[in-house]
Order: sequence, then C-alpha cells, then structure tokens
Amino acid sequence: SIEFVTLDAKNPDNYGVLDPIVFLKGQEATDLADSMIDGLLGKDNNTVVQEGYLASIERVLARREAGERVGMLQVFEDMQESLSDDVVNAGKLLVRLVKNSILSLCFSNGENESINLENKITILEIAGLDLPKQDNAQIAISKSQQKSLIVMYALGYFCKRFGEQDRSEETIIFFDEAWFFNSTAVGRSILMSLKRIGRSFNNF
Repeated sequence: SIEFVTLDAKNPDNYGVLDPIVFLKGQEATDLADSMIDGLLGKDNNTVVQEGYLASIERVLARREAGERVGMLQVFEDMQESLSDDVVNAGKLLVRLVKNSILSLCFSNGENESINLENKITILEIAGLDLPKQDNAQIAISKSQQKSLIVMYALGYFCKRFGEQDRSEETIIFFDEAWFFNSTAVGRSILMSLKRIGRSFNNF
C-alpha cells in the first residue's frame, strides 16, 4: 500500500504535478501562483505586471472551470496578449525561466494529473533540489536555488492540501531533511501554515 514517487523534472510524466492550476482551485490556486510568480520575477515585478498576471490567472482558472485542460503556461501565454509591454515581457521571461528546469514540475500545460492525494501512504522525493543553507539578505542566492525554493513552496501547499482534505480522518506528514524549512523565510511560512492545519484538521 506504499506509493513511492520521485519527481524528476527531466521526466515529462512529472511536468505540472505541482502546478497550482492543476491541483488547487479558486483563491488557493491564485495565492500560490501569485507567490511563485513574484518569487521568480523579483525586482522585475511591479504593480502593472502584478495586475497583468493576476488577471491572466483569473481568465485561465475560468477556462479550467469550463472543462479545459490548462496550467500555468497558459497564464504566461495570456500575459503575452496584454497591451502592456511590461506584462508581455514578463510573460516571455517566465516561459524562458521554466524551460528545461526543475520549474517544469510546477508550470505546465495541464497535461498531467497532480500527485494522488488518496493513497494511504505516499513517499515523495524531488530530484535536483538545490536549497540555500541560510536566509541572509546580504548573501545573494543562485538562480538554481531560487527555482528550488519555488518548488518547495508548491510542495508545502501540496502537503497543506493533503492535511486539510478530511477533518474527520487522522493524517500524518513526515519530513526528512526538514532543516530547510527553517533556513528561509518561505520555509518558515510553510511550516507555520502546516502547524495551523495540524491543529484544525487532525493532522500531525
């Protein structure tokens, strides 16, 4: 009854299994997508770009509700139809950042289903994570580490979704190498979110 899953971005079967538009709905999908895009754009993000991608997320979520198979790559394509050059350029940049990288796990065309939440026991590992050793504003993180943190954020939301899907069912989550949760601001945010789920939804 144990399902062992290795998420490797080199395997097309894994594309988008942590895509927020694939495994989340409504406000949760928007919140995660917003955080991931903001983390990728960094200083290139501004209010015009943010308004542009939030509008694109809303339109793509509506397409999904209508039955279409879509993912975050459709958001980036929609951004490129904007009248704002800043939004268009941000959409092009996001497509390039995702291509041939670990981000393929989180940004897709919606061609694959998300990881199954219904298995009794799932052991999940992610190949190729490159996490920074500490959170220090004075030390710049590499592009590879930035991408790994985005994947970690999506993974945290997935675990949150697992823990809160059935309040009547006792669930438990084990983390090996959990030091990285306290090594960054993103990780600490995930940890606090999981603790709140634990108190409210019978998750340990």
